[in-house]
Amino acid sequence: MGTLQNDMSDVKTSLISLRQHLTAFMSTDAAHEGALASLQARLNRIERRLEISET
Repeated sequence: MGTLQNDMSDVKTSLISLRQHLTAFMSTDAAHEGALASLQARLNRIERRLEISET
């Protein structure tokens, strides 16, 4: 019975660790999406300026 409890404790610890890594990954992914959106907006502004200066 003690071995089963130790195994369950190990599984719980592993699940907590996995959940923390997933949360960190999601945070990093959201930060990258924000950076990409910022760069896309900047590119759009540059393209508009180039269109204005070409005409």
